[in-house]
Amino acid sequence: MAAYFCQVHFRVVAHTHHGEAVYVVGASPSLGCWEPLNGVPLETDGDSYPNWRTRSAVSLPADASPCEYKYVLVDTAMGAVKAWEGIDGNRVVYLDAEEMAVEDVMHEQPPAPQPEPRGGLSKVRVPSGVDMSGSGAADLDTLSPLPHHHAPPPLVSMNSNVASLGVDTINVDGAPRVPSRGNLDQEFVGDTLELDASDAIMVVSYLLPVHLERSDDGAWVVEWNHDSIVAKKHRRITDAMRVLWVGCPHVELHEELSPEDREALAEALRPFHCVPVFLSRDLHESCYFDLCRSSLWPTFHNVVRTGARQGQYFPPDAWRAYTAVNRSFSDKVMEVYEPGDLVWVHDYHLLLLPSFILRKLRTASVGLFLHTPFPSSEIFRTIPVRDELLRGMLNADLIGFHLFEYARSFLTCCKRMLGLEHEFVPGGFLAVRDQKRTVMVQASHVGIEPEVVAPHLRPVDAAGVPPGFGDERLAAALDGSRVLLGGIDECERLRGITLKLLAFEQLLEMQPEWKGRVAFVQVLVGARNFLPARGEDSDAVRAELRLIAERVNRVAPGSVVLVDVPTVSIAQRMAVWAMLKVAIFSAIREGVNTYPLEYVYARSGDHAGVVVLSEFCSCAHVLNGALRVNVWSTDDLMAAMLRALTMSDAERIARQQRDLIFVVSNTTASWAERFFVDLKTVGARSHKGDEQPMAIGFGLAGFRCVGMGAMRALEVTDVLAAYRKTVRRAIFVDWGGTLVPNDDRPLVPSVATEQYAHRSLPHATHHCLEELCHDPRNFVMIVSGLERSHMEQVFGGLPGVSLAAEHGLLYKVGSVPGAHSRGTGHWEQIIESFNDEWKDLAHAIVETYAMRTNGSYVQKKGSSIVWRFEEADLEFGSLQAKEMREHLDNLLQGYPVSVHVGKGYVEIKPAGVDKGVIVDHMVNHLNAHAGGVDFVLCVGDDSADEKMFAALKKRFGGGPGSPGGGGYPPHHYPAPHHHAHHSQSVHHGPGGTAARVFCATVGRKPSNAPYYVNDHEEVIELLQSLRLHSTRSNRNRSLTDLNRLGGAHGSQGRSHHSGHVAYVPGMMGAAASHAQLPPGGDGPLYRAAASAAAANAGGGGLYGRWGGGFSGSEDTLPTGRDWSMQRRASGSEVINRDRHRTHLGSHGHGSPADL
Repeated sequence: MAAYFCQVHFRVVAHTHHGEAVYVVGASPSLGCWEPLNGVPLETDGDSYPNWRTRSAVSLPADASPCEYKYVLVDTAMGAVKAWEGIDGNRVVYLDAEEMAVEDVMHEQPPAPQPEPRGGLSKVRVPSGVDMSGSGAADLDTLSPLPHHHAPPPLVSMNSNVASLGVDTINVDGAPRVPSRGNLDQEFVGDTLELDASDAIMVVSYLLPVHLERSDDGAWVVEWNHDSIVAKKHRRITDAMRVLWVGCPHVELHEELSPEDREALAEALRPFHCVPVFLSRDLHESCYFDLCRSSLWPTFHNVVRTGARQGQYFPPDAWRAYTAVNRSFSDKVMEVYEPGDLVWVHDYHLLLLPSFILRKLRTASVGLFLHTPFPSSEIFRTIPVRDELLRGMLNADLIGFHLFEYARSFLTCCKRMLGLEHEFVPGGFLAVRDQKRTVMVQASHVGIEPEVVAPHLRPVDAAGVPPGFGDERLAAALDGSRVLLGGIDECERLRGITLKLLAFEQLLEMQPEWKGRVAFVQVLVGARNFLPARGEDSDAVRAELRLIAERVNRVAPGSVVLVDVPTVSIAQRMAVWAMLKVAIFSAIREGVNTYPLEYVYARSGDHAGVVVLSEFCSCAHVLNGALRVNVWSTDDLMAAMLRALTMSDAERIARQQRDLIFVVSNTTASWAERFFVDLKTVGARSHKGDEQPMAIGFGLAGFRCVGMGAMRALEVTDVLAAYRKTVRRAIFVDWGGTLVPNDDRPLVPSVATEQYAHRSLPHATHHCLEELCHDPRNFVMIVSGLERSHMEQVFGGLPGVSLAAEHGLLYKVGSVPGAHSRGTGHWEQIIESFNDEWKDLAHAIVETYAMRTNGSYVQKKGSSIVWRFEEADLEFGSLQAKEMREHLDNLLQGYPVSVHVGKGYVEIKPAGVDKGVIVDHMVNHLNAHAGGVDFVLCVGDDSADEKMFAALKKRFGGGPGSPGGGGYPPHHYPAPHHHAHHSQSVHHGPGGTAARVFCATVGRKPSNAPYYVNDHEEVIELLQSLRLHSTRSNRNRSLTDLNRLGGAHGSQGRSHHSGHVAYVPGMMGAAASHAQLPPGGDGPLYRAAASAAAANAGGGGLYGRWGGGFSGSEDTLPTGRDWSMQRRASGSEVINRDRHRTHLGSHGHGSPADL
């Protein structure tokens, strides 16, 4: 009869990725009651992986009911569930023995359970006399052979299915059931991609990961340098797809090679798929030693140099060399790049490379991985070219760091220096929002490759002097009478070697019984990957270490052994790890160091060692079994050494087994696979659909790729074509930044925030607006956030212009298309009653926050109050803005106000008032009083103007290329006729034609507008072009009129142009006359308008009552006239069109219906 409890040993074959552990979870309380994190963890080691087993037997109730269970993958670092195994239903085991073992293969569907014999899975019954308490593989292997190893799972990102799942269904017998993998894939994986044979990867690093030597006959001998993280270590990736390595051969950096040697070296590297980048020795030394090692490397490790040599800290020549090296790498990438390649850039030597690549390959998927720490924002801002470096990094699609701590510092710098926000996104990523472009950030620690390390392992009990060391003192320390502590480190100050020697000295002083029983062996490495540090720092550290060693050895002879070697191979390291019972790594600041991982792997089983790690080591966050200590505290470090020396065998083995799981599962190959898959997925999402990234800005600090949607440059020819064919036109133009340039930030913002409000418009701009307002087909409104008094001061002399002040709270209507009057000219309020009792209370609150936030100030803008914190610390300002908004929302409840938080400001304004509301209101007004609109032009430059664009898009719909969105007009417009008043839902112009809508933002940036113009000067050029095609009421154009328009007007913005002359044939019967265009405009927009004006003038296009000879219909344009319009983009072709028109009448007069 079975016992009351059954002791069950679970064994499963499971292939895992970085940071993953296998848990068994089931319905029994001993299995966590279906709570994954309360389940039983399984263990593995380097010898038995991928076989996982429970450390000890699990006690389960032995009754007639079967026990249901399932395996789950858990992220050990985050403590979160990653994925349940992909089988239908649950596994079932019948417990009918005192002790038994259960063997499974993860993700393999088990056979249907049979009631007799008990147990639906492959299992064995173990006699009670067999000891199953040990964790060694030999005990369990005596029971039955393990299932055959299955192929590893596809290369899917570890971040693709991060989720914490509970129970979603209940079986008929009441047992919980876990969702199947099919549901998981659909719900959590989304569009995560996999690597396949069609993919190609380009690994770009400063040094090629190869050893290069010359043979006796002068031929090049090439071998992989397995100490390099990016070296080829596993054939799983390289055999499945094309992989190229791009970098400098290290021999080229030490000696100048002739062209013949370079060619021979390139040929020798070709079988290794390595593409060399040849740099001159001077360029390399200036870039690497003068900038990278002397400036960037200390700064990235949070070290700032001050003193007399500060002027030499960041030499300009070294920065020019750095940019030249990055440009040389980009040229080489261009040579070998093929469409669809994934480009993986490594480390701080090539931070500008993503920018150089994207200048030429806008759709390339570029990833960047930084193998150093990232400094805090206070330290990073000391770099003179900080913006250039940040922008270079942000031009990558995916940025990787070894630790979240480093990623957090990077995100903080983006926030404080560039004002870019970040957020968590599904899949375990962090995302930096750069306007409409998203840059993904991941934290993933690299590992080692056990297949590379295993051939060099040394038996612990047969440890001897490592090959090539040849130190007599080291041989004396290996006599077997001493316990060895120590480590292997580059001879650099940031490695903290001095700190651990001082702690060891204190150990011998405070614990004298250890004298003669322990020895400290420290291996000092001069260089890693052939690039040593500057000699001054290394020599100073060596001198300090020798002084400490001599002092300790005088008291306890032979207690400290310093071994100085230029480089250290894998075989030498394995020999050292076999010697050391305690390995101590005391780095002060560190990017990545795989030596602790090697030590864990080298000493497994009964000979497990103890790792003492500094809290500032990168491995301290992944090796949970190590003794972590603050190395700045000598007492704490000494205590950790003493604990490691006196630790019991059971604890020592347990700690090593805990860390071994990470080491064997998080290999270098799996780390690379995760990055490749994530880069492919992120790149596919970035370039999916029509929303392609667009490059904007100039220089290294300004150039960047942003998401621009379907935006394109506004073509004046399209606007003019629609303008001439329409008769109900609405023009909405912002003021500051659109009609006139925005001034620089005033010195006293509270007194004079908008200085352009206190000066008059340039004469040419004033005249242009006046002419547009005189056209009876036009409705022109200037929309601004300033007060009514400011707008009256500047625009009060323009008859017929409509004005909207304070973002549309107050407005007055000028002339309306089709009406002979110029409007009443009185101001109205868009909301019936405006209660401003809230302003005093809101102002008092905002002033309080302004006093508490250095660099912020309060601005009153008529009906609104704005708190600006652009000049304050953006991170602190954002926190204050969030708190202020909650404070205002609570205190202003019941008042008709809204609180809006923008980038660098908080605005409190009347609810239901913005530029979009006033624009929509005026379109309704035109529908009611002018028969609708068939042409809309809306131009603005800032975030407030986005409301106008959004309102017009919502009302008329469409985008570039559609009638309502400002695309090319339909080929035929019916003749216009008089309309009754339209309701608010009318979206068409006269005659049922779709309105032509052109929304443009000033500046090339993401926007709700489908078009952009470069600056305010192009806005004026566009309006001047429209003015040339406008019809002034109650007069015919003559040559005298045209000369008067361009006569004495000063040049606005570009004084070096005296004007333009356009040939206007057939004007008022003149044979061949010349009309001077106003010199106030220049550029392609203005020249295209002049060309179009000259071509159409003969048919009355510039004169004629109520339409000047054509009414806007296709049938009313000049007859038999060839006309050409030059496209505004540089190098664009000239489009010639031959249109056959029918003139309305001999005098060029239109009918009243043409209005």
